[in-house]
Amino acid sequence: MKNLKLKGNFLFIVGISLLAIILFVIGFVTFYTDSSKTFKNAGYIIDAGEKTSDSYDFLSGTKYNSNIGNDISFVDANSKSVSVDPASFVHYSDGS
Repeated sequence: MKNLKLKGNFLFIVGISLLAIILFVIGFVTFYTDSSKTFKNAGYIIDAGEKTSDSYDFLSGTKYNSNIGNDISFVDANSKSVSVDPASFVHYSDGS
């Protein structure tokens, strides 16, 4: 009788451990998946503020992300990290 209870506890612990490992792997893959998008063509973004408007050039294939503040962040053609309002205008060099 004692042997069956010990075996049941062991299977419970193994089951919980396997579930924890599976959840860890799913979380790891979800966290480290690259969710960035890319600009298909070269161009520039005009970020119009209340007092000034700035223009940031980007190259074809530049990756961009939406960050926590809902700004769009990317590295411009001058290797400078930039964050712009998502309502900014994107102009592609091919006219699109």
